[in-house]
Amino acid sequence: DNPAAAAVDGKQLPWLAGDFAPQWIEIQLGEPSTIQRVGLLVAQWPAGEARHQVTARLADGRSILLAHNQRYLASEQILSYQLDVPLSDVVAVRITSLAGPAWAAWNEVEVISAPASDTEACILSAAESVALREGPGADYEATGTLSTDELLYTDGYTLDESGEKSWYVGGESL
Repeated sequence: DNPAAAAVDGKQLPWLAGDFAPQWIEIQLGEPSTIQRVGLLVAQWPAGEARHQVTARLADGRSILLAHNQRYLASEQILSYQLDVPLSDVVAVRITSLAGPAWAAWNEVEVISAPASDTEACILSAAESVALREGPGADYEATGTLSTDELLYTDGYTLDESGEKSWYVGGESL
């Protein structure tokens, strides 16, 4: 009764995975596109702490992490991940529910396109597996990992007093 197509139809019926996390839904774009924003309308009952990731798959098969966060979510809440620099050559966007108090579900998923940009997005890779954290620095809880075969879209970074960098992904610091 709640198929994947419900997540992109503009109607009230949500997509339900039919089970608890980990679960995912992937939006196929049909052709390589330049994207600027991913919007999510939450369908989570009961409300509570949840963790999810948003990734883009490029035409060459590489996957890029666009957002990773853990936060309190409730139905009808809107999440928006704005890319400071549009990302080109995207063929699909995947939302992975990693943890939460309810079945994985989304009322709507929007992938907003943008004109191609002369500026290239900042994409990072890790020489070794690194922890994704709730905030900048090792004092924050690890909520996931970025492995050496994954790429990361970043909005920028900050430096702490010791000179350690904390990267920003989807508006969240890691």
